[in-house]
Amino acid sequence: MKVLYVTVPSFFDLDISLIRELSNFCDVKVLLIVSPESMHLSAFSIEELRKQCDIIPATNYTEIHKYSNLIDLQKWYIANNPDNSIKSCLKLKNKIDTLIDKEHIDLIHSTTTCKTAAFLLPTIKQFKNSLFTLHDPIPHKKISFLRKCYYRSIYWSYENLLFLSDSLIDSFREKYKSNNRVYYSKLGVYDYLSSFPIHKNSYDKYILFFGKISYYKGVDLLIESYQQSNASSQGIKLVIAGKGDINSDIKNENIILLNHYIENEELASLIQNSLFVVLPYRTSTQSGCVMSAFAFNKPVLATNVGDFSNVITNKETGLLVEPNDISSLRDGIDYMVTTNLALMSNNIEKQYKSNGDRSWKNITWNLFCTYNQILKNSK
Repeated sequence: MKVLYVTVPSFFDLDISLIRELSNFCDVKVLLIVSPESMHLSAFSIEELRKQCDIIPATNYTEIHKYSNLIDLQKWYIANNPDNSIKSCLKLKNKIDTLIDKEHIDLIHSTTTCKTAAFLLPTIKQFKNSLFTLHDPIPHKKISFLRKCYYRSIYWSYENLLFLSDSLIDSFREKYKSNNRVYYSKLGVYDYLSSFPIHKNSYDKYILFFGKISYYKGVDLLIESYQQSNASSQGIKLVIAGKGDINSDIKNENIILLNHYIENEELASLIQNSLFVVLPYRTSTQSGCVMSAFAFNKPVLATNVGDFSNVITNKETGLLVEPNDISSLRDGIDYMVTTNLALMSNNIEKQYKSNGDRSWKNITWNLFCTYNQILKNSK
């Protein structure tokens, strides 16, 4: 089976592990669509784009060579879109069509709604054997009418949809009146982070929030909950690492704010040196932050929203508390700083590493079975 996996740099962190394991089951080629807006993201960063629209072997980009022990660079290609113009998108679309024919691709699996991908929709509709991964079935914020129409065109073009959570399927079907075939998958740990060196702990004992700071992530609730908890009096600090507006009055000297974009090397050290990670989200679908924490076997305290209850086993790999509830989050912090975190870490190791139920090996085997089912359905 030959699979073309179409994605973008914003998913590079999970795609590294996914493609590495998926390659054991089928012949998969990865097409990473890169435009000026996506040159510098969490795991993926390149210095410059080529001036021409083209499909370029990833081996030509020295910045990606640091991952050569995790992925087969011979299977990865950069779809180079120099200016994201309509003209460039059309040129790139034609080159992708040629690649599909040349490589005799059996199935196209896409993860992206980027501009170039929009021009591929006629190809997808005609191709039939296609699968689209929805990372956010229901957007966190209100979207424009045009954007909503674009999403509908995606769901019209792809007969098969892959959800990373089953918590929003009913809401999705109601919102988009979807009759697509639906499949499910899971997220595994973002183990690429373990390839970065770990630096000395600069903050002693601390709990960690990391990621881009947005209102829906509830950082303001976390600050108030922490200040009410017993953690500060016990000398346990709160580190908030990420770019964005806090909109909170921080009066506690034990709250450390790293209000900038967190590079992977810094992130790996912050997670490894923390006691546990806290995600006080108001809303969510699934979060790569959990998988980043679990890559280092760090337990996660999170609000019970989105898919968190499916990836965090309550009181075994972390703790789930009520959303939008300062007292519940405060009590959760107090529970986590007094519980056996080492036991939780061992549970994460068993579930997500080696051949556990949530290991990448099992995830990719199930995805391969999904591919087979799609090809069977089209006959």
